[in-house]
Amino acid sequence: MTTQEPIRITPEVVRIAKQAAKVALDFEDLVGRKLGVSGSVGEVLVANKFDLRLVKSDIEEGHDAIDGSGKKVEIKVRRSEGGRGREVPTDRSPTGRFSKHHYHYALLAILTRDYRLFEVYKATRRQIESALKNKRKRVLAIGKFKRIGRRVYP
Repeated sequence: MTTQEPIRITPEVVRIAKQAAKVALDFEDLVGRKLGVSGSVGEVLVANKFDLRLVKSDIEEGHDAIDGSGKKVEIKVRRSEGGRGREVPTDRSPTGRFSKHHYHYALLAILTRDYRLFEVYKATRRQIESALKNKRKRVLAIGKFKRIGRRVYP
């Protein structure tokens, strides 16, 4: 595994991510299909909010970002599907699969349908691994993540 220089989140990176979100919304409204940019846009918003540096290859590195003290951060992003008047995903929605790679803590970002950062929760790897015990798919519900972690935004 090669470690690459992490990505610093500049105002230009945030601007481009927000443009991608706008294009994705326009596409979704026009065609009725998603472009699949929620994860990348959400990671940029979280990295900007918490002064994290994103890794270039999350699959190769086994985590998504590095904080100011060098800790490895896993970022999970969930965006509202916008159905039935919901502004944010339900607590029953899945967080996404947690890998077995090493990371120090995870951040769960909840985005509104229009890609605004609504809430962010933080849980340690130990808390997550304990909650994942006997879960073959290594997925938690958003509500479970909220209960084991703590809200760090707003």
